[in-house]
Amino acid sequence: MGGKRRRETRGRGADAGEAEGPRRRLRSTLLALALLVAILYGTLLAVSRTAGFRALVEQRLDGAFGLAWRVDTLRLTPALALRFEGVEARAPGADLEAPPALLFREGELRADLRALLRGRLRAGAARARDGELRFTAGPEGWTPAGLAAHAFWADAWGGLGLDLVRPEPAPAAPAPEAAARPRAPAPVSTVGLDAFDVRWVNADGSTHAAIRGLRLEMTPLAAGDRHFTHIRLAAAAWDGARGEALRDVDAELLLHERRRWLLAFEAGG
Repeated sequence: MGGKRRRETRGRGADAGEAEGPRRRLRSTLLALALLVAILYGTLLAVSRTAGFRALVEQRLDGAFGLAWRVDTLRLTPALALRFEGVEARAPGADLEAPPALLFREGELRADLRALLRGRLRAGAARARDGELRFTAGPEGWTPAGLAAHAFWADAWGGLGLDLVRPEPAPAAPAPEAAARPRAPAPVSTVGLDAFDVRWVNADGSTHAAIRGLRLEMTPLAAGDRHFTHIRLAAAAWDGARGEALRDVDAELLLHERRRWLLAFEAGG
């Protein structure tokens, strides 16, 4: 009887040992994976501060916006967002002594995690603070051309008088009234600007129109297969080319292709 109990006890001990083996290997594998991820994470944070990584990001920005970018400081945050400091962007071949088309003191670019899980790299949110966006009049209209759509929808709603500068010869006006409206920009991510000035400058260097102290939030929305852009903005000053001047502007808009709806508006003269 006692021998039978001892054999049963040894059997249970063998079974427990056999079960413990796979669990021990699983714990070792998970620990090794965690260590590998930690090493890769630390390496990525360190590499993001190098000149080679900064040059790579500048090259990608050049291709995406058609501008030549220069970034003073670039690094990845612990949340793996790109943090920029001291950013300037110019048209390719532009005079380096002339004011840049875009500059800002600091910005951040976050990846779209849902797109990343599907194997695609796309910005989920882009924010910039304390900067200036500068459009210059030329023979073909306002430059940089890559941001021209943003300039003209602002004019269509805000009456900045940007239509005073047109490419030569001026294009014939389309027959339908709706077709004459500039198409609204369709951002693939949330875009935020804070403490920004936007200036439209004539060829002689004088200011054509300006928005000062701009705070802007652009968010893409979708309803079925229809895509909208929700815009919330505030500005300390809104000065048009024809002498219109608004102060303390606060507005909310909804854009869909060439249609726009003003949801809320407040301003002082």
